[in-house]
Amino acid sequence: MSYISAIWKGENVVVWERNDDGERTEQLYRAPYYFYVDDEDGEYETIFGTKVAKFEVAKSFDYKRAKNMCDEKGYRMWESDIPPEMRILSNNYNGLPAPKLHKTFYDIEINYDPEIGFAGVENAYAPINSIAILHEWLNEYVVICVPPEEGWTEERLREECNKIEPIPIEFKTRFILCENERDLLTNFIREIQDSDVICGWNSDLFDTPYVGRRLQVSFNDEKAVNKLDFPGAKPRWREIKARTTQKVIGKTLDLQGRVNLDYMRLYQKYEPGERASYRLAAIEETVGLGLPKMEYQGTLHDLYYKNFAFFVRYNIRDTEILGGFERKLAYVELANQMVHISCGLFSHVLGTLKLAEYATINHCHYNLKQVVPNFVPTPPSEDRQIEGALVLDPDIGMHEWIGSIDVNSLYPAAIRSINISPEMLRGQFDEKIEAAQAIAKATSMPLSLQLEDGTSIDKTAFEFRDWLKERKWAVSGYGTVFDQSRKGIIPTVLESWYDTRKEYQAKKKEAEIAGDKNAEGYFDRLQYVYKIKLNSYYGALTNLYFRFFDIRMGESTTGTGRAVLRHQCSKVNEILDGTYALEGGAVIYGDTDSAYFSTFARNKAEAIATADAVAKKVNESYQEFMQETFLCQPGFDNIVQCGRELVSDRGIFVQKKRYILHLVDKEGKAVDDLKVMGLDTKKTILPKHISDRLNKFIERLLKGEEWNDVAVSVVEYKDALIETSEKDITVLGLPKGINDIDYFNDRGKFALFAKKNARTGKTHVSGHVRAALHYNRSIREFGDKVSPPIKDGMKIRVFYLIGDFPTYPLPNGEELKFDTIALPTDLEVVPQWFLDNFRVNISAHIERLVDNPLKNILKAIGKESPTKQTLLVADLLTF
Repeated sequence: MSYISAIWKGENVVVWERNDDGERTEQLYRAPYYFYVDDEDGEYETIFGTKVAKFEVAKSFDYKRAKNMCDEKGYRMWESDIPPEMRILSNNYNGLPAPKLHKTFYDIEINYDPEIGFAGVENAYAPINSIAILHEWLNEYVVICVPPEEGWTEERLREECNKIEPIPIEFKTRFILCENERDLLTNFIREIQDSDVICGWNSDLFDTPYVGRRLQVSFNDEKAVNKLDFPGAKPRWREIKARTTQKVIGKTLDLQGRVNLDYMRLYQKYEPGERASYRLAAIEETVGLGLPKMEYQGTLHDLYYKNFAFFVRYNIRDTEILGGFERKLAYVELANQMVHISCGLFSHVLGTLKLAEYATINHCHYNLKQVVPNFVPTPPSEDRQIEGALVLDPDIGMHEWIGSIDVNSLYPAAIRSINISPEMLRGQFDEKIEAAQAIAKATSMPLSLQLEDGTSIDKTAFEFRDWLKERKWAVSGYGTVFDQSRKGIIPTVLESWYDTRKEYQAKKKEAEIAGDKNAEGYFDRLQYVYKIKLNSYYGALTNLYFRFFDIRMGESTTGTGRAVLRHQCSKVNEILDGTYALEGGAVIYGDTDSAYFSTFARNKAEAIATADAVAKKVNESYQEFMQETFLCQPGFDNIVQCGRELVSDRGIFVQKKRYILHLVDKEGKAVDDLKVMGLDTKKTILPKHISDRLNKFIERLLKGEEWNDVAVSVVEYKDALIETSEKDITVLGLPKGINDIDYFNDRGKFALFAKKNARTGKTHVSGHVRAALHYNRSIREFGDKVSPPIKDGMKIRVFYLIGDFPTYPLPNGEELKFDTIALPTDLEVVPQWFLDNFRVNISAHIERLVDNPLKNILKAIGKESPTKQTLLVADLLTF
């Protein structure tokens, strides 16, 4: 048994549980109101070893009054900012496994009027005419819909939907036909009564708040929105603001008891990197479920009236995809596990702080019996970027038989090795990084150490080595001193997560050997939970809103990481080239935690053997390095370890963070794959179908094919792309994400946020914003009420144009010229006005989509993107 959610309500905390019998129950707890204050005679201890007394009252009014009194008298309070519901979860559910949630995936369709145009949360005039549901725990699809005319029955609709595309037979399917929207919404509320989680795609910005608005309209009652939540819980409307201007650009609806999750936001959270489009169909293609978009002519409005069965089957497809995502990616279950490991709430999942914070607090309470400090705002002087990872300049060009090693979880390992934790921090050298380097080399450089108690100590770096060792104090790469007489809070939490992850990885391996795919997938998901938690803790540690934030701890983590990479690369050079030095030798490139090096091998077997041997020897060097460089004590000096990652037969290094490798082995397994980092063909500035094709061209070159043969294929591809664009111009659209457009329609905001070009003195308007402004003006001028306007946060495709267009007046009177136009990426039908009135500059697009990305790779090996002319010249020279 464990909890689903919890709310603080009046003088109580309500917790909804899902028990072992599959029943949802409601538990009522008296809200706990207590905090701690400094008291030398107190019976409780803080993480810093000081004594505190507990202050507890029964009523929230008395609680607030007591805190105000302590503030007025200057008493330091501890844990006075932990909400009652979080105390209840920690006190009653810590260590319990996550519940088996009842998950419902859903998608809505609306009956908008083409004459009125796009319907959104703020303009929710259009009734909902279909909702497709997948109850995962029941293995059941439910479609609730309002047919456009009489004559439809459940049997007829089922039969016609299955003719269009069969609904998977392993699922039960029900069709509920309704007379009107109120009937539809009543049935929807009835269907989700046993759902713990409702989840859609982009549902935070559309489905959930739209259903809320239509409940209010259909039932003529503002409180009708409460029907979406558990009994006794009240959903809250929340404004969504533009990133730069903080202008309200929309509203969403947060349920308080029942969990509402947006699978798109979960995907963005757990999948690294941006995507050119977050349309459901585009992400389905990336994930590879084999459930492609169902194509239709015209608009959904037309489809509803002209082919109702297809309209319904189209609606079902979206929930099929969502269910497929959960079976393959399991991101809702991943969120469930992460929440319960920390005794947090689902509202914490998309952030970076709360789950890490509550996991740490619970460790302090249950394992150490200690009290944690209140969050204290960071002084403005410390609100700055910390220095990042070490990235070396690569040996530009093509290399053969490359090996790579990388440190296992570098930043968590650095935190554990130095014992980086607030209660173990003892002081800071004024000379910071220079002090760390001088102590590592035992020089005679004079240093000054400022201890946390205000004492200042001056010695030489050589003298400090023995002085620090006597106290079992280590020095981070930033020159911060940490006590290693016992393990700190944060390292202990990370060690626990690391060990648990290794345990699940071992169980995954056992299941793989046994051929148990279900168990293998289950343990793989669990180990991934802990991987995310380990890697995200560093992000929390460097966030000034983190309860345990201290900028020295973040700087110490990256500073130590940089020193580890320097040693790693230097040691590789020593092993393969005889000289312990960072520059030159065998190392081709180093970045954060990874070193890429030439194995000097003649074949795959030699390259693998050499790379494995290098990894082994580098690993053997870490313990002494950690002792000598950071003065790490036993138990802290053996944490940093590396593994052999990749072997590549050939690769091209272009510049920092930009390279492409053809892999033949990955972590001991034979592969035939590409690793692309930082190149245009990896970024979202190219459509995926184009970047995939360009990578294939480079892959052929890396596999040994003659460049002239590849070049012919490149030119043929450009011709084919031009031919395809004549039928579908969107294939040439340049993907962009857009922000900072909304203030162009607000004179006051424009005056605050518009930037000037330093050279011309005129307003700076980036190219993709110009294109979006051109589109927004066009939908007004052409009377397009169906296509949505482009707003902050949207994904767009930019098109270069041929011709002259009327200028656009800015709020300050300047005139803006247009040579581009944008379309929203998620626009399913290209407006006819676009096709009739704008001519796309095809050659400009081919240059940006094919020639420039290839040129940016090939320049590293002295080649250029081919054209028909260069092919002709090459043929003549060959002849």
